[in-house]
Amino acid sequence: MPRRSKAEHDLGVVPLPQYQRPKPPADLEPAVAAVWRATVSSMRPDWFHAAMFPLLTCYCRSVVAGNMLAGELRRRAVDDPDFDRFMKLCNQQDRVVVTLARSLRITPKSRRDPVGSRWQDRRRAIRASHGRCQGKNSSDSVLARHCASARAQGNIPVGSSRRAFG
Repeated sequence: MPRRSKAEHDLGVVPLPQYQRPKPPADLEPAVAAVWRATVSSMRPDWFHAAMFPLLTCYCRSVVAGNMLAGELRRRAVDDPDFDRFMKLCNQQDRVVVTLARSLRITPKSRRDPVGSRWQDRRRAIRASHGRCQGKNSSDSVLARHCASARAQGNIPVGSSRRAFG
């Protein structure tokens, strides 16, 4: 096998645009741009696309506004007449940030696997219903009957065992 030159070995990797993290818009304030970079870097590179940029901008501005309100609230004493007003504003701003984070699907709960969580939620519901129906000691036979009826209805793949619920 003939030797290759260094130029032949250095095959440049061209990153695809959809797998690059989006840069903050040029017109953002520095603090908002810092929140943008922190948010974008915490997610997969392809998580945010161009249609989400206005919502992401609103989220970043809301985080900065919430931080400013929280700083103003910390400077006030509890007996200050404006304390209640700033507390309400902080709470409103926090609700806005959480709503925008959910819309962007950047909260921990919104990023979990929906299939796995569906089985976990179903398992919790079954355990809770058996606990109510059978008292504190729900037997394995009750759980096995429930699994058999769920399989008969087509809600559980045939190959799965009752451990999927237990």
